[in-house]
Amino acid sequence: MTIKKWLLLSKGEKRVEIAKDVLKAIKDSVYLPLRGRYINVIKKSSEVSVQKSLKKKELQCKVCVIGSCFLSLIKFENKFNVDDISNSLFLIDYEDDENGSGRERLLKHFSKNQLGLIENAFEKTTCFTEHLEIKVHTANKSYSFKNNGEDDKIVLIRIMKNIILNKGTFKP
Repeated sequence: MTIKKWLLLSKGEKRVEIAKDVLKAIKDSVYLPLRGRYINVIKKSSEVSVQKSLKKKELQCKVCVIGSCFLSLIKFENKFNVDDISNSLFLIDYEDDENGSGRERLLKHFSKNQLGLIENAFEKTTCFTEHLEIKVHTANKSYSFKNNGEDDKIVLIRIMKNIILNKGTFKP
């Protein structure tokens, strides 16, 4: 997708495109879902641009749900270098660079509540929504979205399919 087409999409359409890209990256083994990590680079590219590295499938990362969305967002908006994510643990909550933190960039497309619910569902905890204005029932539904015994890859796929099915909104 060209940047011009990307810029014409609504926020919901952008979230759907991000979710579709996450599914494709999982299928291509570029993203390896793993709870408790944001982005852990395990195969580094010779490319400097994260966008180009991901498009060429030369970068491989262990990712949580937020990390996977962030990397897919980079494919559409770029301006991030491989060295910026090449540390063993990249904390997108706190790490800032000249292009903005990962969470800050995601918040242009996802609400805090949506990111909290998505993270609850993947990490199997309600701690990501405790500080948000989300009803306890909704937070608990997102927590129970992951059934015991499902591996992280299956859960991340289910979350992304839920976002696509609901036109860009995660509904646990």
